[in-house]
Amino acid sequence: MKRILSVTIMILAAVTMYGQTPAPCTLKPAQAPVIRGVKLGMKTEEMLALFPGSSDQDGIKSAISKPEGYPHFGVIGISITPSVYSTKERFAGIADYNFLLVDGHVGQYQVDYLPPPAGPKWTRPDDFAAKIVEAYKLPAAANWTTDPNIGFWRILKCDGFQLKASTMNFQGSLTVSTTEAPWTLQQQRQAAFEESIRREFKP
Repeated sequence: MKRILSVTIMILAAVTMYGQTPAPCTLKPAQAPVIRGVKLGMKTEEMLALFPGSSDQDGIKSAISKPEGYPHFGVIGISITPSVYSTKERFAGIADYNFLLVDGHVGQYQVDYLPPPAGPKWTRPDDFAAKIVEAYKLPAAANWTTDPNIGFWRILKCDGFQLKASTMNFQGSLTVSTTEAPWTLQQQRQAAFEESIRREFKP
């Protein structure tokens, strides 16, 4: 009888422990990580100023010249490799930034850290997430969720922004974004534009 009771208690304890949901993150967008000067909501020109001369590069210059209307509808993507700019020392250890700019502001950015052997090899996503937590004073890694379909992701959803820590191919990568997905906004605007064209069409 005592053995049955003991086993029952252990099972209930296990169910309680693994059934717990992460505590909600109440951090606001202004409290999102600022990675080497890059932060959510900053203006496009402020972001580009961190990489002197980037605004004069053909691809970037063309992308930011006409962000409104077709085909961007206010949402554009820009990739930047910090090591080619004079401020490269500030971004030591970072391979690339990938930005999504929404109406002239940073709506999402992904930081790809140097892969091994130049950078650390991350075999456990939780270890990488723990480093991010420590560096930016975030809720503990235990409060991050795991995508059931993508084992190398750890996700933290806060009040107005979210983080995704990834260790794909053993390389650390962190995505910082607003809760409103920029691509979704772009698709909505494109759908409205196309509907307007159809409505005004005169055969």
